[in-house]
Amino acid sequence: MPPQEPSGNIKPSGPAPVAAARGPGGRRALHGYLLTLAIGLLAAPVISLLVLRGAHDALSTELRSAAGWILSAVVVLPSACVGGVLVLGRRRGVALARCFRALVRLGLAALAVLLVAQGVVLILSLGYLTPPPDSRGVDDMLRGYVVTSGLLILGATGVGLVVAGFLVISQWRGLFEVMPIDVDGTIVTTDRMPDLATRVARIASLLGARAPTRIIVGLRPTAFVTRAQLALRGSGILPLQETLYVPLAALRTLDGTELDALIGHELGHFRGEDLYLTERFVPAMIGLQRSMESVATPGARLLAWGRLPAMCVIAGMFMLVGRVSTAIMRSRELAADRAAAEASSGAANITGITKMLILSMPWNQFARTYGRLAHKGVGRRNLVKDYVNLTQRVIEKVDRQRLVQGLLRAQIAHPFDLHPPLAQRASALGVNAEEAVVRAIADLAQPKGTEICESVEEEVTATEMELARLPGRSLVVDDREMYPPTPTAPSESPESKESG
Repeated sequence: MPPQEPSGNIKPSGPAPVAAARGPGGRRALHGYLLTLAIGLLAAPVISLLVLRGAHDALSTELRSAAGWILSAVVVLPSACVGGVLVLGRRRGVALARCFRALVRLGLAALAVLLVAQGVVLILSLGYLTPPPDSRGVDDMLRGYVVTSGLLILGATGVGLVVAGFLVISQWRGLFEVMPIDVDGTIVTTDRMPDLATRVARIASLLGARAPTRIIVGLRPTAFVTRAQLALRGSGILPLQETLYVPLAALRTLDGTELDALIGHELGHFRGEDLYLTERFVPAMIGLQRSMESVATPGARLLAWGRLPAMCVIAGMFMLVGRVSTAIMRSRELAADRAAAEASSGAANITGITKMLILSMPWNQFARTYGRLAHKGVGRRNLVKDYVNLTQRVIEKVDRQRLVQGLLRAQIAHPFDLHPPLAQRASALGVNAEEAVVRAIADLAQPKGTEICESVEEEVTATEMELARLPGRSLVVDDREMYPPTPTAPSESPESKESG
């Protein structure tokens, strides 16, 4: 599910059109895409009708009729698609989720047929557009040059339309195929981390939710639940099971109430239809993304004009479905926040979310750093300790007020969707967001972790360092404190990484 590797960045995830739809300018962006879509799809049949207006033989009559039908389909089909998605999306998203794959398949099939039909009609229509006879006059020569150039461009556009239609169909077989999600970490067992397993079972019982059949703890600073196929680094593909992923950094930095809220939020997704919605929406969005990538394959510049309408249509589908599905999934996130408050408290949920947002800030930089160290043959004993220390020093170097304001507007990038902004989540729980953020920042200076298990942290570290090292190069563990060296403060606070 996109992204295939869970991301800890505080930024929108997913294809650009969908990300754009989530920001404050999403409505304007959607209108722009739909306008481009309309122009791109209407252009070919309109040009064909203009070229054929003076012809009266049997073929031209058939071509005019075909162009008219295409023009009608271009108007009716997108309108029906938009209306269907909006109507189905009103019923908590379940009706839309059930029909979503069929809608995407039908939409792409209709697009492919329209593109091929447009291209064929346009190419055949060009036979009625001929350059003027040779003449020595400058005006006639110039007119002939313009008409000939137009014929070449329109002909290439027609071919591009046909090619784009077949490219859309070429992705049909693997349209909804989802690659396993790549995760790091280790599977929790009752003998290794009995307190965590007991805590999860207790919260599941309290919420009346299903307990996950598998718990994984790992390095990446993001928590999630899933029924998707997982590829555990160092172990391979895991059997399909309901899985809870908990970051080790959270166990080291969250207090007991915050950890309860974090687990409660994730298990809250088991109480509703959240996983079902994700399983229906995400593969179909991946299918749209693959179709977009297929159509956008580099090729001749002239043929690119023909592919433009297909790209605009798929982008428009992304924008429309992205807006509807995002609204549905965000409402489910707020419901999961209420579950977190039941398991602990609203205030603990918001301070825990804040800490997770802060912990996600330097992750990409940190991962690159320990990767470079492993390439040089330098290993670490406990990357979780290193990462928490690094996060604390990053906080010290960032302007505190700017950090607070940025966190209030920040959104956690989740493996499968985008969470609502922190301020919105706090308001829904009746919590003073700014006070919670300030308290979380202060608490991170002296973490009060309740489920620390250094042996597991060191086991995960050893696996990651082994996977990151160059073949044939041994690792020498460096145990110096506060290593790697302090990096420069990030150029972006969460404020500059927020959606939109």
